[in-house]
Amino acid sequence: AIKWSKLLKGRGRVQRSSTVKRYIRKGIPLEHRARIWMGVSGAQAQMDQNPGYYQRLLQGEHDDRLEEAI
Repeated sequence: AIKWSKLLKGRGRVQRSSTVKRYIRKGIPLEHRARIWMGVSGAQAQMDQNPGYYQRLLQGEHDDRLEEAI
C-alpha cells in the first residue's frame, strides 16, 4: 500500500508502465482500486472524451421489459 501511495502521489492520472503492471500483479489496495482500474482500463479517458455521456444514457428512454429482465 505504501508503494502504491508513493507511485500515485501528485499524479492526476495513472499511466501504464512496467512498474504499474508489476504492482497490479501483486495486488491493488482497496483504497486505490477504483482509480487504478479507471486509468488502466481506459475508462477515465473515455469519460474525459465524452463528458456527460453516462448521465445522458440514464436520462434516455427506458424499456420496462428490458429493465425487468435485468
